[in-house]
Amino acid sequence: AWRVYLGRRRKGCGAVMASRSQKRGFAGVTKLRKTLRRLDPETKKNVATAIEQTGIALARGVRARTPRDTGAMIAEVGYKVSRDKLTVVAGVGAENASIQKIGFGEVVVKRNKSGAKTKVTIRDENARWQLYKALWHEFGTKGTDKVPPQSASHFHQKAFDAEEQQIKRKVQGAVSRALTVAASG
Repeated sequence: AWRVYLGRRRKGCGAVMASRSQKRGFAGVTKLRKTLRRLDPETKKNVATAIEQTGIALARGVRARTPRDTGAMIAEVGYKVSRDKLTVVAGVGAENASIQKIGFGEVVVKRNKSGAKTKVTIRDENARWQLYKALWHEFGTKGTDKVPPQSASHFHQKAFDAEEQQIKRKVQGAVSRALTVAASG
């Protein structure tokens, strides 16, 4: 899921230096998810709509930036909204992803055939192959004797960076309105 970092500036500091993983994490997301789940369906409908629109926009951005070798990878770009409508996954293979969750924030960690840990399962063989190719394009490869190295294109990250401000504005606005309605009774 693409998440947005809600950071604070300290006095005297020009900017907050945060790692990439911190930029995508929420502070207090578990508590917010619990609160939003308790709201009436009509109250949180705008939040669910904003989350789905975010997935559509991210999928569109990834599709526009996807390398066009054969076009097979472009066909696998999509988005998937969780059952509670509070999370969206967007990118190559997202429509075929199955994410197992425990409670609100934890993810089930399973082991695959080789014994490695995994959090996401993609059963469709073609979607899994396109995801591997997307990872090679996203992060690059070292190359071998017979295959030259491939530089990283970061097309998923560029799509998120292009949509980040609109995502923040849309989702934060919808959450604020839902919490205001819930607080007013």
